[in-house]
Amino acid sequence: MFDLIYHFPEQLKESLEISLKSLREKRDFFKRISNISQIVITGMGGSGIAGDIVFSLSFPFLKYPLIGIKDYQMPSFCNKNSLSFVVSYSGETEETIYTYYSLKKKNLPLIVITSGGKLKTLSEKNNDLLFLLPKNYPPRQALAYLTIPILLTLSYLKIIPNCETPIKKTILYLKKIRKKLNEKAKRIIKSCENKIPYIIVDSYSYLPIAYRWKNQFNENTKILAFYSYLPEQNHNEINALPFLEDFKNNLFIFILQNPLSHKRNLLRINFLLKLLKDKKIFNLLITPFSKNNFLNIFALIMLGDFISYHWALKRKIDPLKIELIEELKKYLNKF
Repeated sequence: MFDLIYHFPEQLKESLEISLKSLREKRDFFKRISNISQIVITGMGGSGIAGDIVFSLSFPFLKYPLIGIKDYQMPSFCNKNSLSFVVSYSGETEETIYTYYSLKKKNLPLIVITSGGKLKTLSEKNNDLLFLLPKNYPPRQALAYLTIPILLTLSYLKIIPNCETPIKKTILYLKKIRKKLNEKAKRIIKSCENKIPYIIVDSYSYLPIAYRWKNQFNENTKILAFYSYLPEQNHNEINALPFLEDFKNNLFIFILQNPLSHKRNLLRINFLLKLLKDKKIFNLLITPFSKNNFLNIFALIMLGDFISYHWALKRKIDPLKIELIEELKKYLNKF
């Protein structure tokens, strides 16, 4: 798991090469797409988070709504004007295969991102745009391979600015700071060990980053975690913070800052920090690593992954194993 996290920049580089090659080879596919009015991305778990991260990265530039679907069913608004991505690293995720069939019933051209399985077979049969990924990764640690094809497709269609150069800069930046991120994660663990994490981000566009951290704590560290975002948190959950004083020894609050955050949200952070200090609730403000949104988002992803890894080791937990998920799949296969 450590190697997978540490070599995230190399995965980004390989994903960039794979994605550019696929786009060059299948340019004719885009002749089937016109009058786009929305972007729809289906996927679950470690695969589904790719669409969420794309939302964070492209939020300042998106020309159309981007909707992530994490279920068996698709909403009726999905139509010929939907740019539709179907994402399953394994190619066997049952919910995602259901959504694939649902979209195909509408005769929509689909963009499929997978490493194989049933989804690969269906995609090749139906002449979809297929991004075929390297095998044998845990889906949650294949994020680079799952995210870059979506970003480059949106760039190719001019829905967002060209992101090839930002991705290349991100690769170099992450290689430069990954040792520091790992060491920072080790220091953080000393403060939050044996506590329940509550992750707050200071903008709606960063909500997927908090969600990624939560998921990594769930799967790698095997602990519950909670997340929210400003300013919405200030309209509901803030009222419960005094109640947490009774549980302050069991809680650790992470506040993740966005370099593009609205100045009013920065005031909200200051208020929260004072409140947490008064209530003596453990917390950590993580200020931006960079003013560049691409660099900051990917750095936060790596930091969260490193924290989840070292926290798992502290708990004497294997971060790679996901036994209950595998047990559930076996149960569902009986029906």
